[in-house]
Amino acid sequence: MSSLFLLVIGSYCKKIWDGALCWEHTKAGTMATQPCPGYLAHVTTSYKATKLCTENGTWWVNPITDHHWTNFTACINSATLPSPPSVPSMIIKHFESVRLMYNIGYGMSLVSLIFAACIMLYFKKLHCPRNTIHLNLFLSFILRAAISFVKENLLVEYVGFPIDVYYDVNKRLHFRSDILHWECKLFFTLLNYIIAANYTWILVEALYLQMLISVSVFTEKSRVKLYILFGWAFPLLSIIPWVIVRSILYNEYCWNISYENKYIIHIIYGPITVSIVVQVLIFINIVRILFTKLNASPCPETKKFRYRRLAKSTLILIPLFGVYYIIFAVKDFNLIDENSSLFVGLWWAEFFFNSFQGFLLSLLFCYFNTEVQTEFKKAWYRHTLQRGGSTKTMKSTFYSRSQRYHSAQNGDVSGVEENEFTGNNSCIHDELAPRTSTTYTTSLCSESVKEQFAEIDSEINETIPCLNNNRNEMELKSNMSETKIDDVT
Repeated sequence: MSSLFLLVIGSYCKKIWDGALCWEHTKAGTMATQPCPGYLAHVTTSYKATKLCTENGTWWVNPITDHHWTNFTACINSATLPSPPSVPSMIIKHFESVRLMYNIGYGMSLVSLIFAACIMLYFKKLHCPRNTIHLNLFLSFILRAAISFVKENLLVEYVGFPIDVYYDVNKRLHFRSDILHWECKLFFTLLNYIIAANYTWILVEALYLQMLISVSVFTEKSRVKLYILFGWAFPLLSIIPWVIVRSILYNEYCWNISYENKYIIHIIYGPITVSIVVQVLIFINIVRILFTKLNASPCPETKKFRYRRLAKSTLILIPLFGVYYIIFAVKDFNLIDENSSLFVGLWWAEFFFNSFQGFLLSLLFCYFNTEVQTEFKKAWYRHTLQRGGSTKTMKSTFYSRSQRYHSAQNGDVSGVEENEFTGNNSCIHDELAPRTSTTYTTSLCSESVKEQFAEIDSEINETIPCLNNNRNEMELKSNMSETKIDDVT
């Protein structure tokens, strides 16, 4: 009724929601009041919030923030406000250098991973369950790099978005208490989910390789959906409880700071730490299996080669499994003095590996992958053949194809079978054959060199293809004539 009366008698301020309270129509030149909202942090509900309706019938705008402003000063009990924590002097000293370093790292990771994902999606021969898992790992690193850039460029001093904070006349940053800040809370929820998903997908890669090596019969195609579901759903088991605790018990700021309980973040990072421990255990077990198979070889002359192969496999598994994260986990549990050189060194190393790990994995799984290199060489060969092809080339390739056809008709199919059915398709084994463990024989030394370590070595090579640098080169050469025939005809 009072609102209708104001509409009749003249100037008034319109009904408005300020992000915390709903303000009814108010007569111009008056101060509206109502009880303080109890769901805001550090607010005393026994006092009143006020909002000024100016003489011209508009709500008063704070000249500093350039937004409508509600006065919650009386609501906030200054005695309950925590003092901001002091930043260690060593962190302040190195902050800008570390910031530059990890921005470069995330930038390199983002660009290299996007191109790597496009390459794997473009070449059909690279489509298989194994690479599907790699692509999801790439996606988790892409999301982590992208959201890190958003945090760097949109947040004001890492506290909140411009709408969440303002500077006073002394250039001191203040957090607004008159809005709900749901945008920045959603952002930090998404940030924590992406970080948790990234660690989970590293764990998925470890579990996948462990499954290939340990299980006697394993079909990738039937399990890849379970891996994908686990990789993206498992982080929700920690994110959802964290959101509930934050919204009910510690609903302050943008959920990125907790002065009352600094251990609340371990709702998320506790499971992450457990996953890191599991990754380290899997890493140790795989190295143990590799070493056991190596020592089973009866040929002394192959030892040097096998040890070199073991060292190479181990060095590649370290960035794949993120083994070094177990060291950084010690830092997160406040077990080291923040002003010590050890803490700063771990801080540097953690940001380096966090930002550059995506770049390193793109090199291992894509750019150093001989299967990818083979597809590029074949694509380039097709391109040059189409641009520089001649009638003579067409005749010679047709003659080559005819010769192979007549050879096949006469029963000489060895060359045809080698190229047609073994070829370069790394996914044939993935799609058709179950994984089986190999019984190693010691009858002949020459045969042992081939067979010893072969099965488990192939599993490592298929998961980390850059270990096998010669096989696909030979296959490429044997397949070039086939590619030429197909493209010309």
